[in-house]
Amino acid sequence: MMPSSVGPGLLNSSLLSPARRLRFIERTIADLRCGRGKGLENLAEMENLGHRLKGSASTFNFDWLSVLGARLEDHAKSGKKNQIDSVVDEILWRSEEEKREILDPTKYSPVSEVWA
Repeated sequence: MMPSSVGPGLLNSSLLSPARRLRFIERTIADLRCGRGKGLENLAEMENLGHRLKGSASTFNFDWLSVLGARLEDHAKSGKKNQIDSVVDEILWRSEEEKREILDPTKYSPVSEVWA
């Protein structure tokens, strides 16, 4: 069953190639770790990151990340640092799981996918 946020043309798009999905997840992990490294003091930065994830994650068929991005954005707007930390933990955990799934050699054939 096709997710409602992804049209039929996009499913065949190179945006959903494993390599691009992996780069998106790796960038998300790096951005969150950088934000956390600042002690979550920069709420505006976390709000912007949440907004970016909310808007772009579904493009890569990561609807769960879009939902969590919206939560991150809302918590940062409200200054709820404990909730921000919890959402960041969940995003990092789920992103690492997603990364393992993408890298699973039984999922993608090098012949059928371009790992650019």
